[in-house]
Amino acid sequence: MLSPHEVREIALRHLPEERVDEALRAVRPGWRARLEESGPLLIGGAAPLAEGERWPVNERGIPLTFLAAIDCAWLPGFDDSWPDPTGWRHDGALLRIFADLVDRPQDPGPATVLVAADGTEVFAVDPPPLPDPWPPAGDERDDPAPHQRVRALPAHRAIAEPFLTAQELAFGPLHVLDPDPNVDGYRHFSFDLRLDGEERDWDDPRIRPFAVTHVAGEPCSVEEDVRTSACELLEDGGELQDEDEWRVLLAIHDGFGGDVEIHDGGAYHVLVPVEDLAVGRYDRAVCDVATG
Repeated sequence: MLSPHEVREIALRHLPEERVDEALRAVRPGWRARLEESGPLLIGGAAPLAEGERWPVNERGIPLTFLAAIDCAWLPGFDDSWPDPTGWRHDGALLRIFADLVDRPQDPGPATVLVAADGTEVFAVDPPPLPDPWPPAGDERDDPAPHQRVRALPAHRAIAEPFLTAQELAFGPLHVLDPDPNVDGYRHFSFDLRLDGEERDWDDPRIRPFAVTHVAGEPCSVEEDVRTSACELLEDGGELQDEDEWRVLLAIHDGFGGDVEIHDGGAYHVLVPVEDLAVGRYDRAVCDVATG
């Protein structure tokens, strides 16, 4: 994990010295997924379910898509220089994360997170069959074409290694009439941070900032701020309508493992309210679906 001195040096590449401290205040830790056969982080494949658990389905009885399992007991701690501001209380639980990517493969929507206590015995379960006949869609929307349905992601094991991210809008948005003069420099600082300061290669999915799959940390939105989807989906009497009230639980980017394909360079971001993370609650999770 980068030291404050190393982060400062990265910031000085892109920002005037008087803006560096401001950039450092926007740094947030997370865990980057790095491929490892025996790693405790599972992306795609069969879902590890405990006895008595059932594969989640949507309101039409269509199975959700298994995205990942996070064994929180194996998440390493952060360096004291970079505390986690969310206060995530995961209690070492095993989280299994699902999204509605068969019925709604291109739309943001609710995510389902199953929680099992540390040490719970689980069994690998393949996705259940799709309904036959297919349930009618109704008048409000059309069904996705069969080739658009995402039934499963390729299976990959990974370890979770601490790394650093930075808030996307700490210097304001880029595409406005009068942007902050250093907003582009800050964006490049945030990109370099995700890669530990390594040289970027925009054509190589292994070393470009938009391809870093991770747990927690700040998003690297492919298009618009991914947290906007959460605000729009969860209308809770005017609450949770501020993007800063949401945090990333999981971000899966196109190219992970060499064979995860997400809408021509897109990503899945699972977001949870900050106040929910503080108590280990996941029933308001949202999955944003971005295209490249």
